[in-house]
Amino acid sequence: MWRSFFILLVFVVIGSSCTGPKQTSHPISESGYTTSFPHRDISGDLRYLFHSVKRITSTAFYNTYVLAPTPSIYGKNVSRNRLEKLAARQTYTNHSSAGTALVLSTSESRVLLLTCAHVITFPDTVVQYYPAERPGQLRPIKIVAYKDRQTNLLIDNESLGYFDVIAVDQKKDLALLGLYTQVQKVGRVTPMSFPAGDAKDLKMGSFTYTLGYPKGYPMITHAIVGDVMRSSYGAFLIDASFNRGFSGGVVMALKGSGQHMEWVGVANSSSATTEYILKPDERDLKDEDVNDLYNGPIILRQQNSIDYGITKVIPINLVQEFIRENQRVIRERGYVIPGQFFH
Repeated sequence: MWRSFFILLVFVVIGSSCTGPKQTSHPISESGYTTSFPHRDISGDLRYLFHSVKRITSTAFYNTYVLAPTPSIYGKNVSRNRLEKLAARQTYTNHSSAGTALVLSTSESRVLLLTCAHVITFPDTVVQYYPAERPGQLRPIKIVAYKDRQTNLLIDNESLGYFDVIAVDQKKDLALLGLYTQVQKVGRVTPMSFPAGDAKDLKMGSFTYTLGYPKGYPMITHAIVGDVMRSSYGAFLIDASFNRGFSGGVVMALKGSGQHMEWVGVANSSSATTEYILKPDERDLKDEDVNDLYNGPIILRQQNSIDYGITKVIPINLVQEFIRENQRVIRERGYVIPGQFFH
């Protein structure tokens, strides 16, 4: 009997020594944002949320004047009448951008949306220059383009039509859009129904989802919060892969054990690296020149490359302030102020 007890004791001691330290499980606070994947299937919630996320495009049209190298014209304040007389040729050009917008509210035949200001903003005048003859000299004007008009289109399975810009804040990089359309079409638009959270409560490692239209494709990506409290409003970074068209995408954080989501921000830009590269003058290239030694003119160009995995987010706190600042214009234009987003 004693021998059996000794063998059992040795087995317990040896068995215990082979077991690693137990992980301490900390209770999840329902008041905070989780750092783990959701503990339930939330695909239905994301699918429903995507009904409020829309693809938008903006196009600016310009009257463009192209000047010959001689006689040279200098300065920015050249009158349009003078340009029309001196231009070697006049063309009509356009520039487009695409992004994501979130439906904030609907009422009768009106839809109120939110996006990033840079998606729908174009300069009134664009000036390009010839190279200076010598370092330090003024550069002659090459091209001057004046914005003639701009079209803004919301794209859905069934195109809802054109929208107007109601309010813009370049510093916050936020814009309110207004869509006036048929009543039956408004009935098919789903306004954002998830509550607004508080970006200041996010912490490093908080789990998020971002929904938008990068490159025009409807996409959902999950990401982890990195740098937090980058401003007094709670601006933060996530490691989401950012592509053109994602600007204005809605960022959601999981609350507590992942039972529900809150709106915590708007994706607006990615970190980028500026590079200067030498390229052949495309006007001098011919198909037969491929794979041959190139002896033509070389042009120095600036190129911005996206640093994938570093996405900047406008915090919901700043979005709320922006909406508050524009309550009057929202009401005057006949749109509904989304009160559910205010604490």
